[in-house]
Amino acid sequence: MNPRERMLAIVVAAAVGLLVLIFVGVRVRGAFTTRSRTIADLREKVTQAKRKVEQGERAARRVADWTRRSLPRRPDVAGSQYQQWLFELIGQEQGVGLIDANVTSLGKRKHGKAYHLLTFKVDGQGKLDQLVELLYRFYQVDQLHRLRMLKAQPQEDSKLLELSITIEALVLPAAEDVAQWTPSSGQRTPAQSLAAYRQAILGRNLFAPPNTPPRLGSIRSVTTNPRRPVAFTAQATDADPLDHVRYELEGDAPDGAKIDAPSGRFTWTPDELGTFSVTVCAVDDGFPEARDRETVEIRVVEPEPVVVEPPKMEPKKLDFDDAEHAYLDAIVRVNGQWQLWLNVRTKGRQLKLFEGDAISVGSVEGVVSRIRTNSVEILAEQGRLLVGLGENLTQATLLPADDG
Repeated sequence: MNPRERMLAIVVAAAVGLLVLIFVGVRVRGAFTTRSRTIADLREKVTQAKRKVEQGERAARRVADWTRRSLPRRPDVAGSQYQQWLFELIGQEQGVGLIDANVTSLGKRKHGKAYHLLTFKVDGQGKLDQLVELLYRFYQVDQLHRLRMLKAQPQEDSKLLELSITIEALVLPAAEDVAQWTPSSGQRTPAQSLAAYRQAILGRNLFAPPNTPPRLGSIRSVTTNPRRPVAFTAQATDADPLDHVRYELEGDAPDGAKIDAPSGRFTWTPDELGTFSVTVCAVDDGFPEARDRETVEIRVVEPEPVVVEPPKMEPKKLDFDDAEHAYLDAIVRVNGQWQLWLNVRTKGRQLKLFEGDAISVGSVEGVVSRIRTNSVEILAEQGRLLVGLGENLTQATLLPADDG
């Protein structure tokens, strides 16, 4: 083989080798690509399978939660128990106190083997705050129930709303036989307490103009002595004709001080000297409630000595003396003050007197100066008279002028 033929043979052999390498490379790369795609497909299938498992687990947990929250599995029993619970929820004794309240069962509907749907209708009249409490207590009970429809129609010249509520509840076949109608931790309510829930909803009145605060009348300062009752009555007016005003003490009131919420009557008996402040509030029942306040200063001072002038007149001489037939029947406590009951039998009437009140019965004219638990002291023209329970005025004991 000459050199030219040898060169040609080498070139041909190199070309054949290159073609073989290219063919083998293509086959190898194709197999690698196919395997990579297969691996990717398998990984995607594994991911999808895991996702389906997770979805199944979530669905199982959801079904288990629904089963736990379901009404009892027997629809008739569930309907009866749930209707009774609704009656208690809206009732006067343990419920929100709706007026003319009624609960009607609208029947049940079966959805295959999945569940029964029970429907109820609640009717009644109540104020807005009662409706808010009803919603709060309804959603605190963690059952499979919901309000499908709520109608609240304001009544003319009244704070009452005409309420009509349609409620749906579910019964699952795998549920327990008995349901627990007790409040849950409140996951279905936006607030953790009824007060916060009311504040979130009743921050404004949905059915009326903004609430006008009541106006509390001025209360004068009071001066008294230790162990002598103090009493005054707060009075407030409200421009909103449907609002009702109650009274309360705000801040740190003296021990024993109290005020009657409906009437505004304040009472307190101080034990020591000093100057005390009491803040009286008038609060209406609007939405939100509004208030006005007044601070009253109570000064407790030593009593001034009582100077008793000797009588300048002779006791009256009467042919018929009503004082002989005026008997001290009782000594009672009224609004923290002692009061005597004097039965004037000849006149057929009963006198009820406090310390400081004037008395004029027959030959006895004067002032009730002191009332004890079983006797009364009268400063009369005759002198200082001490009358015991069951005695008439003429049986009184004449006390010495310096007797305390």
